[in-house]
Amino acid sequence: PISYYDIHKANELSSKLSSNIDKIQNGIGYQLSPIPMMIAMTSGGVLLAFITNWRLTLVLLIPSPFLAVAWVLFREFTVRITINELNSYSKSNSVAQEVFSSIRTVFAYNASQYEQTRYSKYLDSAKNANIKKGITFGCYMGGYSMMLFFSYAIGLYASYWLLISLNDSVKIDKDTFIGDIIIVIIAITDGIFSIGGLAQHVEALEEARAAATEIWQILDEEQQPLSEENSAQSESKKDQYNNNDDINGDIEFDNVQFAYPTREMNVLNNFNLIVHQNEKIALVGMSGAG
Repeated sequence: PISYYDIHKANELSSKLSSNIDKIQNGIGYQLSPIPMMIAMTSGGVLLAFITNWRLTLVLLIPSPFLAVAWVLFREFTVRITINELNSYSKSNSVAQEVFSSIRTVFAYNASQYEQTRYSKYLDSAKNANIKKGITFGCYMGGYSMMLFFSYAIGLYASYWLLISLNDSVKIDKDTFIGDIIIVIIAITDGIFSIGGLAQHVEALEEARAAATEIWQILDEEQQPLSEENSAQSESKKDQYNNNDDINGDIEFDNVQFAYPTREMNVLNNFNLIVHQNEKIALVGMSGAG
């Protein structure tokens, strides 16, 4: 709708569509296919561990709730940061396209430093978003590695006590039991390793989801209709003007202030002007003043 351009720059739409579609293509393409494989590896490893020795498996699954919480937090932070990153990139691209399309005017009025500052502001915002995303990914992988080694530790420790307790009550084959321990530990840790490998693929998938959300918001945006009161007033004035062919009077601007939604400064500040009937006035400004 036309109302979209009231609060967005003209070049921002093309920049946003271009960058967001790249994110979507990356998320639903190569990055999506390994996810079912890794989920199957995790499920198969846990199932094999339960079949082999369910007691030891339950002990090794103690870190699972912590991994689940870290997983949810990682997804939420990734989506939020990605949305900010995409917005910053679209605005910086819009500034670049705007400057290059009128590069002669920019150099004629020595505005290159000003435009560079505008571009750097949005680019710094995108850089900060990338830094936050990297920190989030690093924290998740650090926590995942800690849980992995913790699983090794409690697995070996629990195996020792399980071997002692079972040996006192039931005569067991130690060689077979040690083999079961190795199977369970490897199966669970490989499952946890697969979850860790999912991180980069899920990150791309969440980025694609965030990018798609923005595109759908643009596509679903509707033109704001006039309220019934404003519509009635508009029709009333229209009928009044149509029925009155002889309109005489002066035009007066009294302390008018105006700013474009996409600009950071006012175009008009306390503008005062009276245009009398049959008077012709020309408003003259420097080139590019609009």
